[in-house]
Amino acid sequence: MPAVPESRPVAFEQFGGEYTSSGNVQNIPPGKSPACQNVQFSAVLVSSRPGLTSRATLAGKIVSLKEFVSLDLATRRILAFTDAGTLWKETTAWTFASVSSLIVESAVAANTKMNSVTAYGREFMGFGTNGNVGVSRPLQFDDVNLDPVAPCGPGIAPTVSAPIAGSIQAGVHSIRVSFITRSGYITQPSPAVSFTFGAATAARVAAIPTGPAYVVGRIVSFTPECSADYYYLAGTTMVINDNTTTTVDIDFADSALVNGVRLSTLDDPTTDRQALIELPAQAAFGFYNGRILATGERAAFIKNRDIGLLNGSFGGGFIGNVPNGWTQLVTGGAKAAGITGQVGDAFQVTGNAGGTQAGAIQNKAFLAPFIPPGVAIGIRVRMAKSAAAIVGDMYFYVADSAAANGSTGVGAGFLVQASQLVSTEWRWFSGTLISAVNNTLATTHTLRISGGGTGFQGTAITNTGILYVDDVELYPIVGDTSASRVRVSRAQSPEEFDGLTGFLNVGVGDGQRINGAGFQIGSHYYFTKDRSLYSVRDDGSSEPADWPVTRISETVGTLSPNGVGRGDNWVAIASRNGLWYFNGAQLVKLSEDNLPTWQSINWLYAHLITVKVDTEQERILVSAPTGANTTPSTILIFEYTRSPLAGTEFNRWSTSDTAAFHSMEWSERSDATRVLLLGTDHAANGKLLQLDDSSHQDYGLAINSKYRLPYVGGSTGRNLFDKVSANVRGSGTLTIVPYGPDGLTSMQPGGGVLTAAPLTRTLAASPTQDIEWGFDSRGERLSLEFQTNAVGAWFGLQKVAILGKPEPGGSYRERTP
Repeated sequence: MPAVPESRPVAFEQFGGEYTSSGNVQNIPPGKSPACQNVQFSAVLVSSRPGLTSRATLAGKIVSLKEFVSLDLATRRILAFTDAGTLWKETTAWTFASVSSLIVESAVAANTKMNSVTAYGREFMGFGTNGNVGVSRPLQFDDVNLDPVAPCGPGIAPTVSAPIAGSIQAGVHSIRVSFITRSGYITQPSPAVSFTFGAATAARVAAIPTGPAYVVGRIVSFTPECSADYYYLAGTTMVINDNTTTTVDIDFADSALVNGVRLSTLDDPTTDRQALIELPAQAAFGFYNGRILATGERAAFIKNRDIGLLNGSFGGGFIGNVPNGWTQLVTGGAKAAGITGQVGDAFQVTGNAGGTQAGAIQNKAFLAPFIPPGVAIGIRVRMAKSAAAIVGDMYFYVADSAAANGSTGVGAGFLVQASQLVSTEWRWFSGTLISAVNNTLATTHTLRISGGGTGFQGTAITNTGILYVDDVELYPIVGDTSASRVRVSRAQSPEEFDGLTGFLNVGVGDGQRINGAGFQIGSHYYFTKDRSLYSVRDDGSSEPADWPVTRISETVGTLSPNGVGRGDNWVAIASRNGLWYFNGAQLVKLSEDNLPTWQSINWLYAHLITVKVDTEQERILVSAPTGANTTPSTILIFEYTRSPLAGTEFNRWSTSDTAAFHSMEWSERSDATRVLLLGTDHAANGKLLQLDDSSHQDYGLAINSKYRLPYVGGSTGRNLFDKVSANVRGSGTLTIVPYGPDGLTSMQPGGGVLTAAPLTRTLAASPTQDIEWGFDSRGERLSLEFQTNAVGAWFGLQKVAILGKPEPGGSYRERTP
């Protein structure tokens, strides 16, 4: 029998991250850990992670965060969106005020993400269910005003007469009018009106439409005699710098007009404003080469030039009580503005004492050929009511324009009951407007809206009670391709979305959805779908519809709109099959050593994943729901040095009260520090937290930090471990828990660990010597876990030595080669 050696130390001087791929915690590579949590790594040190300091509390969970940067770059503030549908802005450091409440209805706001981009001094905001399908028309915020992105133009043209002598050439001309919004956007022009002058004269233009509060001016454009091209002359009465004037006198010579500003010309389709669209709901916005990109479009039939629904969003103005582009069939309707959660104008219908039909209007635009025949057509409407007790119905249907009022029209139509509404809260409703079998529309069919009442469809609206309609969209119930569509604005014109050339189709028909707004590396822009990656490149000479789309990977993508974190000219992508590094040329998996943990993500809720890269501290943070969790209460940390390709160290962070990490965002503060902010839920409110290197607690709660060493012993039989020394600093009480075979912390005599209780020591921030423990632990293998779990407690472990020897009198096996 060989001699029994004396106790000898096994030293640990390198501390690596958690390693789970082997499936056997007792057999992992040197320098790795079988389990660790709430720690961080340096070259020779493992220590407790930084704490979380509470900076603000908002009503509702903070589901989205974004830093807004003003045009002069001097103002930086945090925007927060909560599950109550409210947008908040930081007014002074860590003080927030509501910008607007209920911009997304409370029924869906909890599952809605705001994904936005700062460009041209404004924040372009998309709101999407699960972050990837738009739920409401997109908005922009200039630090003061909250306005729609690319709103509609006037729903009607002005009238023209010739009361005075002038220079307008005799013959046929046409006129259109466009809105100028306070962002400087010139909208798609109104429908055209033609007029004929028998001699040279000036034009008196009347009934010029006015628009919602965000309209600050109008432009009246004309065609030269017998032309289809529209121009206007800057600095003349063709440009009206207010939203009130409705009559002006205009004079011009055709020779001067054609040298004016082009509004719509056939030889320059890339600047033709007739091709502009009113942007439907989008989930996310990005920025590339001076262009705004929008993804996550909600299916809708979009007005194409002069074909389509006129003023369906009621942003095209009103004349009296009637929306422009509509005609009144029954009185009782009016314009509504300034209601909570409303941007722009709406149409309201007021009930009458007789309980009869009220507020019926008919759109002037005919539905054919706008609506393709033989397919099922859906309708989507945004509605509210003035008080909780109001009853009544709003009926939407299709009828021949010449049909008598009260006609049932084509098919059953769509009915919204007041009982479905919440007082003063806007809600979207959708359903079938026309079934496929009934869709044989003639060119005289049009859309009607009416309150219910005696002798008509639906229940009458309560006397003096009001139902509001803010938006009406028609959409294809089947056959939509918006999941793969990207809207791209014209260069240097962030709201000019061209319905003819301003779009990309990314992997159409592949059964996947674009998630998020994408990202740029070098001169290429990339889009992630559920499990694929695509790229495009602006060639500088063509419009987006002609940019080639290239598939980069058919296996790596992300299910989350926030599933891509940006590093220094590289990104980290949270894909179903792992965390990936991508620099435009290489795709490298970073989670190979941690696949079991990665696979523990609850992929039914993968849309909640958020990835951020901390290039200063060199770590990738992945907030994700794991196990049975349906909210992200864990952050998976991948720490790297110089480059993720050089190797990563992995562990997990979590809050002490398991509050969910709903959102993460970087913020540059006034002292030039760059901090990571997290939006969580806590006690039914949203808590804004800062990752704080100076803190060792989570907003008053303890951080449970622990690090377990690899096992020692194993191949030589049963051992006696009798001493541990450690170079460790910190504060509070350090607990050491011995782990025997199979991860047990207490064993029966002869079977392993005999220590009755964990070992403890009081830590010092600047210790003068190593600390030691003597103990009697028997077993083939031993691992030690170092823990702190009290408010303000932390540890920093630099070196550990475990002394052990074969157990005297115990079994002993020779070491096998």
